[in-house]
Amino acid sequence: MSSTHCQTCGSPLRPGIAEGLCPRCLMLGALAAPPPAGPPDPAAPPVRIGPFTLLEEIARGGMGIVHRAREAPLGRIVALKLLRGGEAARPDFLVRFHNEARAASSLIHPHIVPVYAFGEDGGVWYIAMRLMEGGSLARWIQSHPADPPVSVAAGRHRECVILLRKLALAVQHAHERGILHRDLKPENVLLDAAGEPYLTDFGLARLEDDESRVTRSHTSLGTPAYVAPEVARGGAAEATVASDVYGLGAVFYEMLTGRAPFRGNTPLQVLRLVTDTDPDLPSLVAGPVDRDLETICLKAMAREPGARYASCAELARDLDRWLSGQPIEARASGWAERSVKWARRRPLIAGLTGLLALCLLVIIVGSWRVNRNLRAASERQRLELVQSGVDAANRLLDAGNPAGSLPSQIAAIRMEASNPARESMHRIRLGLTLPELPRLERVLTHQDAVNSVAFSPDGRGLLSASSDGTARLWTLEPDATSAAVVLTHAQPVNQALFSPDARRILTLCRDGFARLWNRADGTPVAGAAWSIRVTHYDETLTPAASFSPDGGRVITVGETGVWIWDAATGGPAMPSPDPSSAYKHAAFSPDGRLVVAASAAGPVRVWSLEPGGARLLGVHEHPGGAFYALFSPDGRSVASAGADAAVAVWDPRTGRELLPPLRHKSSVRIAEAVFSPAGDRLLSLSFDHSVIVWNALTGVPESHMTLSAVGVPVAKWDPRGERIISGSFDGMARVWDARTGQAAGPMLPHGRYVVDVASAPSGDRIATACMDGRVRVWSPAPGAPAVPLQPSGPVAVAFQSTDGARVAWDPGDGVLRVRDAGQPRGPLLELRQGHPTAYGSFSPSGETIATVTRAGDIFIWDARTGALRLTEHQPGMSYEILAFDLTGARIVTGSLPKAGGSPTLSIRELGTPGVRRIELPNDRKLNHAEFSPDGLQLLSSTEAGVVRFWDIASGREVGPAILLGADAGRAHFSPDGLRVATCVVRDGFEAGQAQLWSAATHQPVGGPMSHEDGVPVCGFTPSGDRLATGSEDGTARIWDVRTSRPRTGPMVHTATVRRLLFSPDARILATGSSLGRVQLWDAETGNALMAPQEVPGGIASMAFRLDSKEFVVVGNAGTVQRWPLVPAQDSLEQVERLSTALNGTP
Repeated sequence: MSSTHCQTCGSPLRPGIAEGLCPRCLMLGALAAPPPAGPPDPAAPPVRIGPFTLLEEIARGGMGIVHRAREAPLGRIVALKLLRGGEAARPDFLVRFHNEARAASSLIHPHIVPVYAFGEDGGVWYIAMRLMEGGSLARWIQSHPADPPVSVAAGRHRECVILLRKLALAVQHAHERGILHRDLKPENVLLDAAGEPYLTDFGLARLEDDESRVTRSHTSLGTPAYVAPEVARGGAAEATVASDVYGLGAVFYEMLTGRAPFRGNTPLQVLRLVTDTDPDLPSLVAGPVDRDLETICLKAMAREPGARYASCAELARDLDRWLSGQPIEARASGWAERSVKWARRRPLIAGLTGLLALCLLVIIVGSWRVNRNLRAASERQRLELVQSGVDAANRLLDAGNPAGSLPSQIAAIRMEASNPARESMHRIRLGLTLPELPRLERVLTHQDAVNSVAFSPDGRGLLSASSDGTARLWTLEPDATSAAVVLTHAQPVNQALFSPDARRILTLCRDGFARLWNRADGTPVAGAAWSIRVTHYDETLTPAASFSPDGGRVITVGETGVWIWDAATGGPAMPSPDPSSAYKHAAFSPDGRLVVAASAAGPVRVWSLEPGGARLLGVHEHPGGAFYALFSPDGRSVASAGADAAVAVWDPRTGRELLPPLRHKSSVRIAEAVFSPAGDRLLSLSFDHSVIVWNALTGVPESHMTLSAVGVPVAKWDPRGERIISGSFDGMARVWDARTGQAAGPMLPHGRYVVDVASAPSGDRIATACMDGRVRVWSPAPGAPAVPLQPSGPVAVAFQSTDGARVAWDPGDGVLRVRDAGQPRGPLLELRQGHPTAYGSFSPSGETIATVTRAGDIFIWDARTGALRLTEHQPGMSYEILAFDLTGARIVTGSLPKAGGSPTLSIRELGTPGVRRIELPNDRKLNHAEFSPDGLQLLSSTEAGVVRFWDIASGREVGPAILLGADAGRAHFSPDGLRVATCVVRDGFEAGQAQLWSAATHQPVGGPMSHEDGVPVCGFTPSGDRLATGSEDGTARIWDVRTSRPRTGPMVHTATVRRLLFSPDARILATGSSLGRVQLWDAETGNALMAPQEVPGGIASMAFRLDSKEFVVVGNAGTVQRWPLVPAQDSLEQVERLSTALNGTP
């Protein structure tokens, strides 16, 4: 330390003060104890002490005097330190002197002053050490100002760092030998003539094996300005390695700033500053100081030992980093750390401030948490409402009611308006829904419920009967808005019928009369008003009167029997076949020669209409009576329904049953039975709301449909006999596929009960009668039409280019046709192969086509020109696999010898002759092979659940095979090639799963992704972050690849999911089921974007356009279907108006 400061406490000294101590420290020393008797004071030393001759005094301290001396007989010049008498000779001072000698003599280090000798001569204790000619570090600091010019500062700082680094290593050397210095300060660092630093004065050093441990008085603590806070608080016993780290930091501080880190008027004040405050920043004391050096210094001087460098070596390493220009490990104290330190210095103020801050924090955090929870609850509620709306919309879409889904879709779009990505997906769903909506061509209005509707034979007119007492004839011209003819009655009109030639109209009124009218002018035919049975609302709309096939006669039934009338005169055409019995229904045979009538109180009878009158032919008994009877189109059979809940099919001439009774599952009676237009099938409608379509020749049921949960008053064939149109009391009209019993179009929504339906003769329009007083005319929804490929017909193999732009197909004649998928009738390439195609694929770019035939031929074609690029014939092979690599420059084929043997993988470089073959172990039939994304490996999987990896260059197997232990398994590389996904199908109904594996080690990564049944298919997103799985349990799922946890709920299908495909932007997942239906899903939420769509003949191929804006499917029936995937641009107001028009309610 400088002579201008007290050597004990660091306080400034007035000029002229002796001993290097302030008056207070001198007083404390004087009062400590009386000087014991002993050797003479070294202030007047003898010329010779031991082997040393004193030459001159060099320095004087509180405990000793240092002389330059010569050692005899060597003549070596040394520094000889003598223990002073008086106070210094106290026992504890003597212990310190001995301690210094022991500590220094045990340490041999380039930067620790070496000790040559230690002893006593005449009561004078001495230590002989190497003489340092450069003075102390304190003198060096005085001679090197801390605030030099900027051009010099960097060099001075570097010199400081070099000096401190050497000292740190010296102290570390002492620590490693169990010695703590405990009094590190600039005065205890000496410099040699070359400026190298040496550590000295181990008088306060503590040896780990020394049990005496001097801890008396403040003098044993070290110099207050450099003592560590924990030592200042707890005494010398608290000194540790961290205390010496602090001392080095304090020395470094003085080197950087030119002054001690703490200064006070008394030692106690200095100690209080050490324990309660942090030193001023060096940069504030001495001008610009490198920020990293300042950080190193303050870290070494951290008040908490745990916050300092763990050792002096660690301090030296950080100094090394600074010297080499590397980032240091220390960090500057942040505001939080400085605040904690301040709080420790001012606990009362800090406590009050903290309490106030805590109160404010509680209020702020509480308010924030309440708001956050409210926002979170609001957001959850919003998402739940959105999901509820989406679920409701999808239920209605699945049920074939796209119009009914519109309100829910509109609500979801509104609630997601703040999230453009989610709103976009909802609008894509809406865009897929709008083409599925039935087209409501026109609405025709009555003043009361409409009871029946019928198209004219030419399809240009429509006839309706209403409870408003009118029957109305409408012209279906584009500009017609009102009825052309109104037939007025006194009471409600139950039904209105056209004559076969459409020249007359027959109306059945609730007043109990049937009336005949001229169509042209709406005038009644004179005398043509006949008594009939009145149909009640709980009965089906079976007419109590109808025309003969030629339109010249009318047959009526009622309480007074069966009557046949002349349509021209209104009088009887012949005597009544039975004028005394009550009948429910009657009809002419197709040739008009026979009539059949059903009686509720007796048998069903058939009469032949002969010139002399009606002659009874066949009779058939229904227990409890009959309600309905009708001839087949060829007149050879009659179908009748009665109280016995059965349909009887019998010979009209003999009454003999042609088929066993046809019954529904319930015992509810049959309402009616109607032959198809061709007569080959029979429709039966039961009051249990079900319809069964029977084979009319065998009586075998072909399809079954439950039309509604509530009343179904009507079901009719369309003119082609392909579909059935029904109306029900749930306000819906429905169109059904008669072959499958599945919905064949969207529901047609109404405001109230639908009581009658009619199909135009052309089959392109449907009319419905509703009790809301409206007649609606509909045209089928266009949807995604299945456009036939030309030449049309079923296909044996079909596949598409990756972007869905091109389609190739082989109907089984060995000619592969290729054309633009968007132009099914556009330019056609015909690639003649001679044998039917077994497998085919486009290259990833779509420029090349590879095919293998059932005869073992391999062809490579130019997809644009049709030029043959390669052909190979392997007649003994049965090919099972064909795939391109990502570049399209190679293909792999998998084959199995027809004569038996092991499967083989063959790799062909396109444009290069030769084949590389890999023979596989006989693991059963191959089911998949693909190249790794980097093209270096090949993966194969077999039906035995064995997955193998092959090095393409050598043909050798790489690593262990993955044994799935299943009856079938597949594997796919992830897009980055780091993982492999496998999926398995087991025998029976065992649970299946997908699993991720490391592509490098073939070990599992993450847990299994399980389904309740086998998993035959899986696929990655283009980015590889998600995996989709399809299962035999009828569900698909999307999983997080990082966690193997589901990202969506199960996407439910009605059959096994066989196909999966992500759109290029990974926002949409397409699935295909074993029933030949495709469906699109939101890949983020798992919500359906459209109802399942039938693909004619089943699915041959699926593809997305590269911009993800279209989905293209090729069917095995040789059709192409396209679904645009663009958000609907219609305003919500427009959609609401459409919804109101279709659903009848806002």
